[in-house]
Amino acid sequence: MENIYEPLLFTKMHKFLFFCTLLFFINFGVKSQQITINEVMSSNDGSFYDDDNDDEDWIELYNYGESAINLGGFSLTDDKDETDKWEFPDFTLQPGAYLLIWASGKNKKDSMSPLHTNFSISADGEALYLFTPDNEEISKIDVPPVPTNYSYGRFPNGTGDWYFYNSPSPKKSNGENGQSNLLSPPTFSTPPGWYSQPTTIELTSSVPEAMILYTLDGSIPDINNLDGEGIPFLINYFHFGEWNESKNISRRNTTYVYTTPLQLSDKTSKDNDLSDIITTYRTDFGHGWKRPQENVFKGQVIRTATYKDGNISPVNTGSFLFHPDKNNRYELPIISLVSSQENLFGHEEGIYVQGKEYFDAGGTEHSYVSVANYYHRGKDWEKQVHLEFFLKNGKLDFSQNLGTRIHGGGSRSKPMKSLRLYGRNEYDSDNEMAYTFLPEASDAFGNTMESYKHLLLRAGGDYMDIYTDAVSQKIMSPAKVDLQDSRPSILLLNGEFWGIINLRERLNDHHISRKYHVKDDNLIILNAPWGNGSESQVETGEPSDISYYRNLYQFAIDKDLSQETNYSYIEEHLDVLSYVDYNIMFIYMNNTDWDGEKHFRYWRTKETSSKPYEDGKWRLMIWDFDASARYQAPASYDFLDNFIHPEGGGEFRPTGDPEKTALLRSLLTNASFRNLFINRFADHINTTFHPDRTARIIQERYQELQPHLEEHFKRWNHHGTNEDRKNELITYFKERPNYQRKHIEDHFNIEEDLKLTLDVSNPNHGFIKCNTIDIKPSTPGIPDQSYPWNGTYFKNIPVTLEAKPMEGFEFHHWAVGEERYNDPTITLSLEENTKALAVFTPTEEQSQRLIHFWHFDKDNVENDVALTQIEASYSLTGSNAVLHFQPVIPYYPPPSGTAGIMDRVNDPTPINYREKGNRGKPYLSNQMRGIRTRNPLVMSGKEAFLVFEIPTNNFKDIILSMAISRTGSGPEKALIEYTMDGEEWISDQLETKEILLEEDFKLVSMDFTSILGANNNKDFKVRLKFSGPTVFGDAGNARFNNVSVDGYLIEDVITDLPSNPEETPGNYLEKIYPNPTNDKLNLKFKGDSHSNIRYMEIINSNGNIINKIDNIPSNQITISTSAFPTGLYTLKIVTNQKIEISKFIKL
Repeated sequence: MENIYEPLLFTKMHKFLFFCTLLFFINFGVKSQQITINEVMSSNDGSFYDDDNDDEDWIELYNYGESAINLGGFSLTDDKDETDKWEFPDFTLQPGAYLLIWASGKNKKDSMSPLHTNFSISADGEALYLFTPDNEEISKIDVPPVPTNYSYGRFPNGTGDWYFYNSPSPKKSNGENGQSNLLSPPTFSTPPGWYSQPTTIELTSSVPEAMILYTLDGSIPDINNLDGEGIPFLINYFHFGEWNESKNISRRNTTYVYTTPLQLSDKTSKDNDLSDIITTYRTDFGHGWKRPQENVFKGQVIRTATYKDGNISPVNTGSFLFHPDKNNRYELPIISLVSSQENLFGHEEGIYVQGKEYFDAGGTEHSYVSVANYYHRGKDWEKQVHLEFFLKNGKLDFSQNLGTRIHGGGSRSKPMKSLRLYGRNEYDSDNEMAYTFLPEASDAFGNTMESYKHLLLRAGGDYMDIYTDAVSQKIMSPAKVDLQDSRPSILLLNGEFWGIINLRERLNDHHISRKYHVKDDNLIILNAPWGNGSESQVETGEPSDISYYRNLYQFAIDKDLSQETNYSYIEEHLDVLSYVDYNIMFIYMNNTDWDGEKHFRYWRTKETSSKPYEDGKWRLMIWDFDASARYQAPASYDFLDNFIHPEGGGEFRPTGDPEKTALLRSLLTNASFRNLFINRFADHINTTFHPDRTARIIQERYQELQPHLEEHFKRWNHHGTNEDRKNELITYFKERPNYQRKHIEDHFNIEEDLKLTLDVSNPNHGFIKCNTIDIKPSTPGIPDQSYPWNGTYFKNIPVTLEAKPMEGFEFHHWAVGEERYNDPTITLSLEENTKALAVFTPTEEQSQRLIHFWHFDKDNVENDVALTQIEASYSLTGSNAVLHFQPVIPYYPPPSGTAGIMDRVNDPTPINYREKGNRGKPYLSNQMRGIRTRNPLVMSGKEAFLVFEIPTNNFKDIILSMAISRTGSGPEKALIEYTMDGEEWISDQLETKEILLEEDFKLVSMDFTSILGANNNKDFKVRLKFSGPTVFGDAGNARFNNVSVDGYLIEDVITDLPSNPEETPGNYLEKIYPNPTNDKLNLKFKGDSHSNIRYMEIINSNGNIINKIDNIPSNQITISTSAFPTGLYTLKIVTNQKIEISKFIKL
């Protein structure tokens, strides 16, 4: 590294020359042409440092003329439309002199000090311009992507061509040793990944007469390290119970010259290497380091580079993994990290070990001190690694150079440590990780997160628990706080099994910027502020930005928040629901490692606007729930007390300072906030924390981990989790609701909790919003059969209900007991167990409606797999539509090749795209894909089918449409058939029975309006089969996109909803109409089935029988309902064999 920031001082000689040269500025325009951009560095990683000791980008100017030039008024820019982006101060550049300008964004213009532009240079490449004061462009350079610590410069200086330099020369002449083109790295003869047996790898370079270098130890190839002749480094070893004292053993990075193909194989049987290195001397809490119990899994890593004439190419890295059953060795994705052993385990600077300074500080093998390499933070302790991400099926899906640091607080001293990953230009041409690592993670607008600046590889925190925090955050995902999505994965370090980790998002400014679409330089993030906070808690922003928080806090403390005007001020500056959820999550989960000062952050934008999330309101993010739901704070523990205790008390882990809870306690003096806090708590208990939902999440994550828990235990001699922990969590969430409700009742003087039953006239017509939750299947914790829905709320705490009609319907009225309400939003002060019914009716104008829709994009259809079925992305009937492929090939998926399968294809089209079917999103070709059915589609007399299961409940006049095409060798025709009962396939009554396929997409519509059996039929299906001379071959395919089903709503249709599992619907009632009804109800029975009916009962919503009919004289009768109160009614038909249940509504 080099410091090159001496001030630009004016000596007496400079001044003399300056005034002399002024005499020659007669032809200024001509002479200014002798100033040029001569050298640029766009990715500086520790090579050169500026006056602030930062390694910034830089630009070098050179005066290759014979006259001095005053640069005052000249300008540098990376935007041709903004010619004066950064103007020079008065400074004279002498003939033959060089001037260095730091492209740092710091905007420094003092000519007596180093100069800094107000912009930096993109490592991906961009144009730079130099303009005269008269806006004349005198120098331009299109900077290409430049490797880290390389420069891009002219030779001959000032006038020559541009070259890449691996030895930059700021403020000096560029040499002859530049590269006109960068060397390309060698390639592998077979790709990195899984192999079932040993394999031979050849390395090939496209550079003539070049040398191929490679390493097998994770180090970067270096000509100075040939055959282990590099500089030695030490690694510290100690084996508890085996050795009396530690040993420092010397190693060297070793580079080889490639001469013959490499023989690679499984190395598991070889002695452990990296896994035998001690990573901590700390032994408390039973989490000390121990040698693995057996030989760990070991693959091989190769790093290779091209070397010629003193220049070296970028490095190509590959992990080669071996197992006879390669597709089933691991059930989880694999993250392979490759780095120099010195970076991770070196005694001097290895980030994963205690290091030399531990012993220098007095630490010994048996006496721990809290001084170690792994405690260091910041960029100086960030090391370069290469990451490869292998999917469960073994496919290499991502490969990139990154930076890594140790992550965490106390967990840094644990044997297995968490790592941060950083995308930066100094490591790779990409300064971010452009990959969907976390398929379930989405931004605030519902878009899948497709790139990350930072990620975490979390090893389990203080408990070394790889389960609890991940499960907890998944459970809490409906909360309006920022959490961390996770994906369990297998970690390999330089090919060695390192254990199970959780791939996670990192909660920081980059995460907030990407998730909420706000600029990261407009963010304020505070780490766990309480009381008045402190400037040290400002993680993002200026120290003075703590004032934004202090203003809110002081107002809340000083003002009477029971007054609505004061509370309104709080609502203007705090996202109240986010704040409420932050408190509820910690309380319900009994995360006692909170202490009022840990594991939460506030964030907001500094400058406000009308854009979403730029409103200047504080919002919350939370993390680290390893301590949740444990024996020290079981389901019965009252953690709510810790949050509202006026003196900072609590039975276990009290905060110890009332200021830590002062904001919440002050807000609870306001009736509106108090009701919101209690009802939001109840909403979460009824949904988010419903025992069925939590048990499912707990079981699913455990099943993902279970196949590899024993291997993880033998690696670390510590259980990442086990069956007992899984059962403990299930039991906690089963018992917690009753305890938590009791704590709420005790602290808020509530007499009791009550049952609230909500129902709708038809779940396809509308739904109910209860307080803060939508009662519909898409809400976590709400079952697929949402109605009637039962929730538990609190006596005399007002509950707000809102009726929300679907498209094509309108709200009619509420029926609450014997009361009727016409306002769609009502507030009920619960005095007793209550039932409420929302009645919806069709709007007067009926129009064709989208019933089902399939769109195929990069997120909802998996790539490179043989597909069997795809659920519709939009369905309106309550029964989801499904697309099935029935192949003809004997084995599916086939053991090799892609012939005869259905799979995803990158062939988007806007034809028939329906925004409504994709959550209102506009068509974006770069996001969309398609599907294809590959030949053979006919084999040995057997035909392949593409089947569309399209339930048409409550709809008629059905039309199926799609965009369809074929490749040149694809099938010529698609033949249409349908079934109304799922058994008999026919094409009768169809006007169009076949589709002629073309090589360009076209819109095809299949009209079933004349097929009465297609109406209101949950079993309706359509299938396509294929014909033509090519359908028997292995080449060619048919392609499909944007599949829609449209129809018209049928008004008088009743959906049967049995009220309990013992009441099985029969086959007696054919039709009940009109429904809803005013004064009469018509019943039509099937055939003479009415003669087998013993009696019928009409039951109101309170369960009371209001009418009993013992005699059914014919197969069609009319019942008067004029005297019935408004509400939902059950019609119960009783025979000797069974009970049939239907429902109807009285308006």
